[in-house]
Amino acid sequence: AFGGANLSATISPDGEVALAGTARINGRLADIAAHAASLSRIHDDGSPFDLAFSVPELAIQFNGRLATAHILSLAGTGTLSAGNVHSAAQWMGVTPERAAAPLALVMSGAMEAAGQTFAMRHADIAIGTMSAKGNVSLDSRGEVPALQADLAAILPAGGATADGWGSDRLDLAGLTHTSFVLKLVTDQIEYGGLVSGPSRIAATGKDGRLDAELGITALAGGTGSITLGIDANQTPPQLALGIKTVDGDSRQLLPALTGIGWLSGQVSLSAELAGTGDTQQEIFGTLKGTAEITLTDGAVAGLAIPALLGEASQRVVEGWPGS
Repeated sequence: AFGGANLSATISPDGEVALAGTARINGRLADIAAHAASLSRIHDDGSPFDLAFSVPELAIQFNGRLATAHILSLAGTGTLSAGNVHSAAQWMGVTPERAAAPLALVMSGAMEAAGQTFAMRHADIAIGTMSAKGNVSLDSRGEVPALQADLAAILPAGGATADGWGSDRLDLAGLTHTSFVLKLVTDQIEYGGLVSGPSRIAATGKDGRLDAELGITALAGGTGSITLGIDANQTPPQLALGIKTVDGDSRQLLPALTGIGWLSGQVSLSAELAGTGDTQQEIFGTLKGTAEITLTDGAVAGLAIPALLGEASQRVVEGWPGS
């Protein structure tokens, strides 16, 4: 909703336009400053254009080109920032009214927008404690908005610390009100000291459910995958988690996933778990299921298991001394 505008416009004889002032948009007072070099070129090949827009929930800075010859389009560089992603989305009318832990967002890069499509390329992205670099696009032309990202690195700054995560209430109510498809490709993920190679995330949200899969082509010398299912229709929400690694280095994998640091060798892990709760701590505290760990060429605290078993087998054949 747009209203209560208090804007001043200046148009020079050669068509230069400057606009400044405030307007009430979706119930919030917005500060707006815009400048176009040529009004006539906007309707032709596009005019140099600057924009500064801010409401308490969201701020946008843009410098580039504006054109409306075929469809409203922007091309240039920009920065988008929000103190709380949930509040910004709520202001835009895309999430229900429900409190959530603040999650800040800052994104800057080469920006392109045409109609209901938006893309930011070569972007620097910070979401909460996570940082990333790469390309992000959003296509709202279909019934379900499609968000895609191709990121060079994902870096959760907090890592897997005992007191650094999990106590805030998870805001999953949006799953019951929205539908989406997410595809993300990244060259690297870092978490808790564990660094992966190229990875792909595919996620869908519909009718209160989130289903996601992470495929990792290089993980500690092997491969890995994680599947995640969340049902927000249940109270408390239910989570299903599947983890699989194949032929990874146990000295890299096990400390990050299980806290075990005294095993070395080649490890394959498979786990199917389920839990319930309103926070990460509650969910992980109720996880139950099955898990299997297979270790080959293993050693415990410098003790080689194959050598030990081989020596024991030889003793069985030769007979133990003194027996």
